[in-house]
Amino acid sequence: MTTVTPKYRRVLTPNMVNSVAISDDGSRVVGCYYYYPYPGTTIKDTSGEFCAYCSDANGNRLWSDQYVGVQGVFAVEISGNGKVAAAGGIL
Repeated sequence: MTTVTPKYRRVLTPNMVNSVAISDDGSRVVGCYYYYPYPGTTIKDTSGEFCAYCSDANGNRLWSDQYVGVQGVFAVEISGNGKVAAAGGIL
């Protein structure tokens, strides 16, 4: 088993990463985040700024699409060649 050190880390508190997808060659990674007040959380309001984003294999942000809504982005997908991405959630 090989241990790999992450090339970068982004903290999205209090939002949680909900979904990620990677292109076939690993050159593009898309992700999204959301917030839901699970039992034990102190923040009950699910309204806020949420985002879908894309990074390259080195961790450089290529684009992001941020919006104000409720609960956030729940799913992302990227085409095998990394040229098309899609995201969905609740506005």
